[in-house]
Amino acid sequence: MRLEHVISMTSKKGIPKTKNKVIKELFNRATSDLGLVKKGKTIPDEKGPFDESREFLAFEVAKALEMPVEGLSKAEEANNVLGLLFRDVHDEPSLEDIIPSITLCLYGLVLGNYDEEDFRYLYRYSLRHIRNQSPIESWLRKALVFLAASNF
Repeated sequence: MRLEHVISMTSKKGIPKTKNKVIKELFNRATSDLGLVKKGKTIPDEKGPFDESREFLAFEVAKALEMPVEGLSKAEEANNVLGLLFRDVHDEPSLEDIIPSITLCLYGLVLGNYDEEDFRYLYRYSLRHIRNQSPIESWLRKALVFLAASNF
C-alpha cells in the first residue's frame, strides 16, 4: 500500500472507526484521559506507542472533538514547537523537537486535525534539519503501521 493511499484515508474529522483492537484501545484510553482532565485530574505519566506522553493523543482527540482542554503541558509544548516548525521559524530544531511534534501531527492527521500535506511537510522538514536520519526513518516505519492500522 502506498503512503498516499494510507494517508488519504484519514480525511475524516473525529475518532476513526477501526477494527484494530490496539488502536481502538488507544483512542478509548485517550477519551478516558480527557475525562480525567475535565475532572481536574492528571493523565498517568505513561508512554504512548511512539514513546510520547499519553497527553499527545488526548490533546489531538480534544481538538478533533472541538473540546477545550487545558493542563496538558507536554502536549501543549509539542504543539507550540509544531507551530514553529510549520512556520519554519524554529532555530536549529533538534531530533528532540521534531519527533514529538511530528508525533502530534500524526495523531492530528488520523483524527482530521491536519492533512497529508502537513504531515509530508514535517517529514521533509525533518530530513532537511536532522543529520542522523535513522531515528526519523524508524519513527516513520512505526507511523505508517499506525496509519494503516487506524483505518482498517
